[in-house]
Amino acid sequence: MSLAISKVVSFDLFIYKQLVKFILFMF
Repeated sequence: MSLAISKVVSFDLFIYKQLVKFILFMF
């Protein structure tokens, strides 16, 4: 169970990093 949660968290962090890169690229 905790392994699946950690995978989801890491995936969310990956999306968050991509969003930050995109926003920084726009500005």
